[in-house]
Amino acid sequence: MDKQHLENLLFKWDKKHTDYLKSIYRANIHNPSFIQLLIDLYLTNTPSELPASWLIKHYCDAGETLTQVQVEQILNNLDALTDWGSRLHILQIIPKIQLTEHLARQIEPEIRKLLTSDNKFVKAAAYEACFEVVQVIPAFRDEFKRICEGVFCASESASVRVKIKRILNNL
Repeated sequence: MDKQHLENLLFKWDKKHTDYLKSIYRANIHNPSFIQLLIDLYLTNTPSELPASWLIKHYCDAGETLTQVQVEQILNNLDALTDWGSRLHILQIIPKIQLTEHLARQIEPEIRKLLTSDNKFVKAAAYEACFEVVQVIPAFRDEFKRICEGVFCASESASVRVKIKRILNNL
């Protein structure tokens, strides 16, 4: 499979039914270049951003491991994502990967911005991702705890409050 062929497959996705994406995954998971091709499309092709990020997340959900270089490529592009669904997918893989202190420091400012996202799903995932950053950089713990406590009392959606309550219980 080459990049153009994969791109053509991703363009055919209806943006609703993940069975189509799962079939692409099953057909290509044993191709050693598949994940890197997905990452390349995710990084360079806005129309492919959403399905590529979904497939990368699916790969991580299946217990597969990204290389440190791949993790850095994916996370360092968080601020350039144009689709809320892509942001959500990438935030959701953060608890499943090994964050280095250097990378955690790099992505923390962008994750912090997403704590105020208008999208409740992105916001909830950003809190969980920020919790992972705090696990790597304990100096952020007290500030993050104050942020969580302040938001928990505010009028947040139930999904965000549940996520924050779990985080506060684990801080």
